[in-house]
Amino acid sequence: MKHIKFQAHRLPVWALLIITVTAIIFVPSMSRTGSTFSSAMAINKPRTINKTMQNIVSRVFNNAMRQTSAKLGSAILLDANSGAVLALASAGSSIDGTNVATSAWQPGSALKPLLIAAALNERAISPKASYYEPGYRRVDDRLFMNAEFLPPAKRSVQDILTYSLNTGAIYILESLGGGSINDKARNTWYSYLTNRYHFGQAGSGVRAPSGGQNLNLQYASMAFGTDITVPPLQLAAAYAALINGGIYYQPLLQQDEHRPGQRILSQHTSAIMVKLLHQTLVANEPDALRPGYVTGGKTGTAPVIGEDGAFKVYADNGVYVGFIGKAKPGYILLVRFDEPKTTGFASKPARETWAQISNDLIDQNIIQ
Repeated sequence: MKHIKFQAHRLPVWALLIITVTAIIFVPSMSRTGSTFSSAMAINKPRTINKTMQNIVSRVFNNAMRQTSAKLGSAILLDANSGAVLALASAGSSIDGTNVATSAWQPGSALKPLLIAAALNERAISPKASYYEPGYRRVDDRLFMNAEFLPPAKRSVQDILTYSLNTGAIYILESLGGGSINDKARNTWYSYLTNRYHFGQAGSGVRAPSGGQNLNLQYASMAFGTDITVPPLQLAAAYAALINGGIYYQPLLQQDEHRPGQRILSQHTSAIMVKLLHQTLVANEPDALRPGYVTGGKTGTAPVIGEDGAFKVYADNGVYVGFIGKAKPGYILLVRFDEPKTTGFASKPARETWAQISNDLIDQNIIQ
């Protein structure tokens, strides 16, 4: 497989900030699996990091890194209503040496909710939309399949997330084009990815919607989070907009750097996404349900591309992104493991670690 050429973008201020803080400001407390950030710092500006939350996230994350023997990993906790980074832990470093939280990678099916939100927002689908699912989807001369076999049936938008249907994601992308992957579908999805979800920067790999070979095939893959790379921190920020009423906030590490949010989705779309993500968690991670609290989220699994441009054998990356809140969603938690040495999907340990962090945060009575 050849390397895919993506559009190049300059590193934005927020990414430089995170990398600088990681490299200079924080004093790492070393563990066998890597490093997490301590409270020591050589700067006078007040940070957004919450010490109690940071301790919980770091402890659970480091334990999971030891248990999974993952190559890389990160855990990010954001305030969904301001973009403030409340906790940030990582182990290992990316190929180019930057922090794992800001280095772009393939998010896999964790991207599906963002595509569904775009289609809902554009009124290309309704939350009650359904389609016939034969178990495959043809794009040009290629058949796309799902990771797990399901018998042919009528499927809903909720099913696409609950069963993580790659073919369903392609159906959603086709809906943006009125029934096929065409200029309208590609341009709309690209616009959401770059202008609304802010993935068109910081080393992200988002292919332009026109020009070159195999364009429809790559956009079909991008519908379920492969053949596209995004930074985990930006993915967490995009998820915040999914569930906070539709407002995007740039991730922040300093309290005096707050910027006004940007409306990228309607309140109606956001309310629908809260319900869809909650039901997805109910079906797949019921251990993260707690009376009096609201939770929801989505897994993502993606193949690993080696330095030679070919897929690695028996190696995948996994992530789980979701929300936590009391009366309403208030926080976004992302847990990522690259090449964990576990059985099943690589997203499984990420999902289980997410649930443990979420439950521990709730048990400490610090989730509002």
